[in-house]
Amino acid sequence: MMVSDVVKTLLKKKYLERHPHPHDARAHSLSLTPIGKERLRKCVPLVEAIDEKFFRSTGSTYECFFDALRILAKI
Repeated sequence: MMVSDVVKTLLKKKYLERHPHPHDARAHSLSLTPIGKERLRKCVPLVEAIDEKFFRSTGSTYECFFDALRILAKI
């Protein structure tokens, strides 16, 4: 339900577009609009900076955490 609410909000703000799925009549595909791409371009560096600051405060766990993420990304 939470994802559905977020998608509805992003559609309402014109950050996403919904398109019928080409092979499944029950499904939809989502894509970013030009406005959505611009917002994303501005927001990602801010979110990354906040993550960096937060995880740096964890000390040595910071590197362990990202090592674990790198391992998961390879799976």
